[in-house]
Amino acid sequence: MIENIERTGNLFFVKVSGQITKEDVTYVTPMIEKMIAECKQVKLLVYLNDVTGYTIGGFITDFILYFKYMNTFTNMAIVSTNKIFKKEIEKFCKLFCCNMKYFDVSKLAEAKDWINQF
Repeated sequence: MIENIERTGNLFFVKVSGQITKEDVTYVTPMIEKMIAECKQVKLLVYLNDVTGYTIGGFITDFILYFKYMNTFTNMAIVSTNKIFKKEIEKFCKLFCCNMKYFDVSKLAEAKDWINQF
């Protein structure tokens, strides 16, 4: 479930909890595409608040979105309460062209500082 979405310049911030579904990703996609059209380069700050995982449709839709725009996303900070995501993010870092970094939820301020330095 999407809890919060904010946009500042070319920074897109989304806070998600529970299970990420296809509907969640489909809901946020037009906002990201609008931002891409306006800014050309986008930074993502994703806060996974007690996320339990993806539905199959959510995972596929999310992966397609990132793959489609991987050259547009310049930096991505993933903040999570679940350390399992750290290993998954390290795998994704090898697939995507952008700088991607995992931060524990206690380091949210550090994640914001890191993404804003670019």
